[in-house]
Amino acid sequence: MQIVAGNEGCRLAAETKSVAIVVDAMRMSAMICALLHSGVKKVHVVRRVSEARTLVRHLDGALLVGERKGVKPKGFDLSNSPTEALSSRINMNTAVLTTTTGAQRLHEVLGALAIFVGTSVNASSVAAAAEAVARKNDCNVVIIPAGRSDNPMLPSDEDWYASAVIASHMSIGICDGQKDLVMVMWDEIQRHGLKNIFAESLHGQQLISLGLKEDVEFCAQINILNEVPHVEKVCEFGIGIRSVLVSEYCWR
Repeated sequence: MQIVAGNEGCRLAAETKSVAIVVDAMRMSAMICALLHSGVKKVHVVRRVSEARTLVRHLDGALLVGERKGVKPKGFDLSNSPTEALSSRINMNTAVLTTTTGAQRLHEVLGALAIFVGTSVNASSVAAAAEAVARKNDCNVVIIPAGRSDNPMLPSDEDWYASAVIASHMSIGICDGQKDLVMVMWDEIQRHGLKNIFAESLHGQQLISLGLKEDVEFCAQINILNEVPHVEKVCEFGIGIRSVLVSEYCWR
């Protein structure tokens, strides 16, 4: 098992046909879990806001969900907010989702043997599912802290800590060069609490400044949801749009 961030991790997982876990801790990973928990069956993930708007009209009756720079685009039904999703009465089976970074990573990692979406809120479940697939296929697991596609130079500590939480739930050994790092991060989680770590991160501070403290605190919880989102397939629409279709992984 390896933890490799951003586009590099996506490329590694695809080239080596590994099992990938994409970790966008604040907030896409938690949002997709929340949508599935709320009754949504299929989430079409697209790269661009314009694609999301077009596709939701094409699908007729889908929920339009997403953000840019943490803010809900004009005309969208929901922001990229797991607390908003869980508190809303969602009666649609399909959602179209676009986000600043996580959506991009799900497209970049295509080609991996299996692709899961995980974070601290579903750490135990996604770790067990990924490990089962990796053992069955005798392949590697690559955990991918999403990072910031809009500015790769900015830190994404929350993605690394959430990745460490997932790794700590797996019995597959982590590569020697990262074993100590995961142990240090897990120790800091035990001492300081994941909520404090998330809130003090750069991204956490940005979200809190937008009035999204509740989302930051929600995303910092561990093992509160059992949903295991996975990439079911890629959908090519005649309107020139490609989506990554995410649904619940049924494996138990």
